[in-house]
Amino acid sequence: MEAERGKPNPGLLYQIGLGFMGAKFMFAAGELGLFEKLGEGPATLTELAKRLGIEPRMARMVSDANVGLGLVERDGEHYRNSPTAQAFLTGQGPMDLRGLLRILDRICYPRWQKLADSLKHHRAATEGLALDADQSVIWQDGIAAFTLMVARMLPDAYDFSSHRVLADLGGGTGSFLLPVLRRYPGLKGVLYEMPNVIELARPLLDAQSIADRVELVDGDVLFDPLPRHADVSLVANVMHVLSAAHNIQLLRRIREAAPTGARVLLVDMWTDPTHSQPSLAALMAGEFHLVTGEGDVYSVDEVKGWFAETGWRFVEHRPVAGITSLIVGEVP
Repeated sequence: MEAERGKPNPGLLYQIGLGFMGAKFMFAAGELGLFEKLGEGPATLTELAKRLGIEPRMARMVSDANVGLGLVERDGEHYRNSPTAQAFLTGQGPMDLRGLLRILDRICYPRWQKLADSLKHHRAATEGLALDADQSVIWQDGIAAFTLMVARMLPDAYDFSSHRVLADLGGGTGSFLLPVLRRYPGLKGVLYEMPNVIELARPLLDAQSIADRVELVDGDVLFDPLPRHADVSLVANVMHVLSAAHNIQLLRRIREAAPTGARVLLVDMWTDPTHSQPSLAALMAGEFHLVTGEGDVYSVDEVKGWFAETGWRFVEHRPVAGITSLIVGEVP
């Protein structure tokens, strides 16, 4: 609902305030297996209720809500997935984003209920929300799903062919590193992460055909020694969970370890100088703050200032996918 520019629009308040209901119906559909079951083929409500193991009225409620959201389509008495749901939420399409729904529903959503308190007291929303072993897996799977499209597009957004060793700093379980190594067979990789994450990544990477080209190194990017043999370092979706001061510290540490001519690639939701565009990035600032108490979104101009302060030369800023973009720096 839109009103004329400059005029009060109460509909905007309802649109924003009730938006969580659509999200929760999408999450519920994912939890119940609606998209996977419709991935088997169109179904009537009676058939769908049997597939889901729930009452027909409940099947109708969640199905019709997702019709309204554009994730399910209805043709007479039969329901089927929309092309988007079929491609991304069934496990049968080109990308599997089911992990994104799980992390948003089970981990992010409860945390966001503490947003006002977190902003008021300038602290992370972690009390009573510590991740157990199962949730840690959901977290890593969800982060991988969240970054999947960007990770797949990075090898197209930047030419790695002139580099020999790529160090993925704070690289999770390798979701960014692996697509790059697959595209560039002459490149070796270093996955640098905290010890507990390295242990999660190890069996995943061991199962890859390119495992012999990946070195696993555990450590804290802010305090432990960084790889000194990499001629390009990737920092993807790390800086938004750190304060500006810690990002300057990180860039300085990478610069000290980097050989002459080495590059640093910063992949994140970089904003305009007002921090309000892209608008989704402005909203994500809340998530980043809730996770660490110091996270935020930062502008391209801020990064240029950090580069100047830490000895990097700004090379370029270019899009990757969606609201995520790439800033490239180089050792002069």
